[in-house]
Amino acid sequence: MITRAPTALKDNERLAALDASGLLREARPDLDRLTRLAGRLLRAPVAQMNLITAEEQVPVSFAGDERWGRPVSHTRSYCIRVVESGEPLVIEDAAADERVRDHPGTVEGGIGSYLAVPLRSHEGYVLGTLCVVAFEARKWDPESVRILEELADEIVRLVLAHQEVLRRSADRLRETEETFRHFAENLPSVLWKYDAAFSRALYVSRAYETVWKRPLTSIRADPRAFLQSVHPDDLDIVHGAMKRMGEGRTARVEYRILRPDGSVGWLISRGSPVRDGNGEVSQVVGTTDDVTERKDAECRLRAAEAHYRRLVEHAPYTIFALDREGRFTELSRAATDALGFPPEQLIGKTLADLVIPEDLPAVEHSLRKGLAGEVETTDLEFRVVHASGSPRLLHSRSTAIIEGGEVVGIHGIARDITAERARSEDRRLLAAALENLDEGVIIARFDGAIIYANAAHARLLGYDPAQRPLPSVQELTARKEMARLDRIVRIVAERGVWSGRVRHRRLSDGHVLPMELILGRIDREEGQSLLFSIARDVSEEIERERHLRRTERLASVGTLIGGVAHELNNPLHAIQSFAEFLADEAEGKRIREDLLTIQREAVRAARIVSDLRLLARETQEEGKRAPVDLNGIVRHVLTTRRYALETRNIEIRTSLASAIPPVLADQGQLEQVVLNLIVNAEQAMEGQRDDRRLTVRTGTGRAGATLHVEDSGAGIPAEQVDRIFDPFWTTKPAGVGTGLGLSLVHSIVTEHGGEIHVESEPGTGTTFRVELPGTAALPTRTGGDAAGPDAPEEALRILLVDDEPAIRRVLTRYLARRGHRIDTASEGAEALRLLQAAAREEEDYDVVVSDLRMPGLGGEELYARLEAEGRGMERRIVFITGDAAGGDAARILGCVDSPVLYKPMRLAEAAQRIERHAADLQGG
Repeated sequence: MITRAPTALKDNERLAALDASGLLREARPDLDRLTRLAGRLLRAPVAQMNLITAEEQVPVSFAGDERWGRPVSHTRSYCIRVVESGEPLVIEDAAADERVRDHPGTVEGGIGSYLAVPLRSHEGYVLGTLCVVAFEARKWDPESVRILEELADEIVRLVLAHQEVLRRSADRLRETEETFRHFAENLPSVLWKYDAAFSRALYVSRAYETVWKRPLTSIRADPRAFLQSVHPDDLDIVHGAMKRMGEGRTARVEYRILRPDGSVGWLISRGSPVRDGNGEVSQVVGTTDDVTERKDAECRLRAAEAHYRRLVEHAPYTIFALDREGRFTELSRAATDALGFPPEQLIGKTLADLVIPEDLPAVEHSLRKGLAGEVETTDLEFRVVHASGSPRLLHSRSTAIIEGGEVVGIHGIARDITAERARSEDRRLLAAALENLDEGVIIARFDGAIIYANAAHARLLGYDPAQRPLPSVQELTARKEMARLDRIVRIVAERGVWSGRVRHRRLSDGHVLPMELILGRIDREEGQSLLFSIARDVSEEIERERHLRRTERLASVGTLIGGVAHELNNPLHAIQSFAEFLADEAEGKRIREDLLTIQREAVRAARIVSDLRLLARETQEEGKRAPVDLNGIVRHVLTTRRYALETRNIEIRTSLASAIPPVLADQGQLEQVVLNLIVNAEQAMEGQRDDRRLTVRTGTGRAGATLHVEDSGAGIPAEQVDRIFDPFWTTKPAGVGTGLGLSLVHSIVTEHGGEIHVESEPGTGTTFRVELPGTAALPTRTGGDAAGPDAPEEALRILLVDDEPAIRRVLTRYLARRGHRIDTASEGAEALRLLQAAAREEEDYDVVVSDLRMPGLGGEELYARLEAEGRGMERRIVFITGDAAGGDAARILGCVDSPVLYKPMRLAEAAQRIERHAADLQGG
C-alpha cells in the first residue's frame, strides 16, 4: 500500500478512491465484526469506522450507542483531523485539549477521550478512520494505537479482496451483456426487466430517455421513478398491470405520461412473468412503445368534430338564431342563466314571449330593419322576464343570415348586463362614500403620481382636490421621511400591504402631521399595479399614547427602584443592625457614639431609597434623543433585574455583539423597552418549575441594531399573537399588569423608526425581535440612640431563614444575647429539613423568622409547604423583607396573616416583635 502526503477533503482523486471502495453503497457485516472487536480490545463504549465524504462524516460500521451511527457534518467531526493530517489522532482529555475542548463533540456529545487511525486505499489516500471513543479522560498507550492500526489494516485488506471479487465477476458478465445491449440499445421500444415486486430495475434500455424524455439515471436512483411521470388518472391501471405480472400473468396497458416539458405522451406497455426453477415468479420483462402520434391524431379528429358544439354550448353568452317570423331556431346553454329556461323550451317561441311590453316596440323595430337588410349589425339593450319573475337587462349584437342572396333570419349574441349595471351603480355609491369619509383616501401610481384623492385627503393636507395635476406622494411627505417612504413603497410592491405611521407635510402651511397609513397594492388586469392609501391624522392619539407611555414608564422606573431598594436594604439592614448591636456592647462613650452615628446614617440612606421611589412617580419627563449604546442599556437593565431573576431561578444568557452601531433614541424610553420585554419574559415563565431561561442578544440588522429577548415559557397561542400589542389587552390574570407594557414597547419602537416582531409557538417559548435604525458614533463624554430592650420573659427556640450571611449573623448574635436558642438556614429547603427534624424530636420551633425572597425555596413557598402539613407551623412565621413595595412582595404579604419586619430595622424592635408574636401564639 502506498502512503501519500495528506490531500484535501474534496480532492477528486481521494473522492474517486472512496467511491471505488464500494463501502458507501453496501453494508459489510464483516466490518461490523472488526469494529466491535476494536471496542472490546480497547475497552471503549463506542467504536466506529467512519468515511469522510466531501460534505459529511458517514459511519459505515459502529458499535455502541445508536446515536453514534448517524452521519454528521465536518464541523462536528473529530475524524476529519485524521484525514487532513494522514496520522493517528490521540486525545486523552478532550476537555483540556486545546484542539478539541470547544468542539461540539466535546461540549454537546460528552466525548472524554478519543483514539483514531487512518484507513487508506491501496493508492494511499486516506478515506476515513477507525476510531474508539470514551466518555471520560483516559490514557492511550502505544499498544492501543498498534492494535487499532492492525485492525485498520485488516479492514483495508478485506475491502481490497472484496473489490477484486467484484472486478472478476464484472468481467465475466460484461462479455455476456455486450451482445444483448447492442441489440437492445438500438431498438425504438424500451426493453425492461424488473424483479417480481418492481423494487429493483434489472435492466432498462436507453430508449427510455427517448420515450419518457427523462434521464436513465433517474431509474437507477429510484427503480419506480417512471411512476412519477404517469398521469394521476392512469396510475391505478398501471399499478393493476404491475400486480398481474407479479402474480404470474401477462399484461397490456395503455396509459398517459407527463413529460418534463409539460406535454402528454401516450404509451403502451406489454409484460410477461419469468419463473425460476421452483416455478415462482422471480422477474418480469417487457417492452414499452410510444403511441403519442397516433393518439394525437385521434384526439385532433375528435376535437375538430366537437369544436363548434363546444363553442356554442360553453360560450359565456347566449348564442341565438331567429327565423323570419322571429321564432328561435337555435339557443346555446347560456340561455338558461340569462332567461331561466332550458333552450329546448324556448325553440319555436318568439321574442315577444320574453321581452317586457315597454321594450318590445324597439326590439320589433330593430328586428324588421335587420330582416329587411337595412343594417349589417344591430346593437340593442332590452329587458326580459326571467323564469323567476325578475327582470333582466340584456345587450345583444346581431346580424342577418343570408342564404342565396336573401335574408332568411337573424343570428347573434346576447349577454346579461344586469349585474354589470348594478356594479356600475355600486361604484358610483362607493365613490360617493369615499368623498364623504373623514379619512383621506388616495389612489396613486408607484412612482408617486396621485390619480385620485378624496376631499378629506385634500382637506387634511391643505390642497385643492380639483387641481390638476394633483400633488405627488413625495410632495406630501415630510423631507426626513423620504428614504423611509421608498422602503415602504417597495414593501407594498412585494407584499401587497403595509400599515404604520408616516409624517406628512401640509402644503398650505408646511406643518408636519403624523399620519396612520394603511397601504395596499391594487393589481389591475392590464398588468399595471396601483397604490391605495387610507390616511388618518393621529396627532391627538399620539398625545394620548405619550401620556400612557409616561404612566407606564414611571411604573417601570418604580420596578427598577424596587430592585435597587431590595439590593440596598439588605446591606443597610446589616450595617444598621451591627452598629446597634455593637453600640450596646461598646464600653467607651466615643465608640458608642460613632456606632450610633453609623446606625443613623444607615437609616438615612434607607429613607433616601424610599424618597427615590416617591420621586420617580412624579418627576419623570420626556427625554431628548441622542446616540446611545444599546449594549450599555441592556447591561444596565439586567444589572437592576438580576436579583429578581435569580430569586425566581431564571438562568440569564447574554450575547451582546461587539460592533453594533449606536441608536438615536431617548435613553429612558429605550431602557423602558428593554425592561418591559425582560419583565414580560419573567412573567411568561411564572409557574414553570424547570428550564427557566432568559436569553438577551444584540446584533447588527439591515437598518442598524437588533435586540432579541427570548424566554423558555409556555409560548403564545397563534390566535393571540396578533393581539399582544393591543392596548389594555393581556393574557395575565387580573391584578398582574395593565396590558400597556407591550403596547408601549411597540409605540416607542415605531416612533424611533424601528420595528418589533414576535415569534412564538405554544410549548416553545417566545422571542421578541426589535430592529432600530443606526446613527453616527457615540459622542465623547467629558438616626437616634437605641436603648436596649427589657429581657424577655422566657427563652425561645427560633429558626432564622435568610440568604444574607451578614443578616443571619447579627440577628443570631443579638437574639442569642437575649437568651434565645437560634438555628439558621440560608434558604427554604434547608429550613424545611430543620423543621421536620424538630418535629420528629417533638421540640418544634417557637418562631420561624424568614426572608420573603431567596434563591431556591423562597418565603412564600416555605409558608405554603408548612400550611400544607396542617400542623399550624405557618402561623409561627415572621417575615422579613427589603422589598415591601415590589409587586410580588405586596401580593404575597396580602395573602398571608403573618407579621412583617421591614429592612433595615432596629434590632431591639425586631426582637420585641418576634417575642411578642411568640407570646401572642401562646396566649391564643
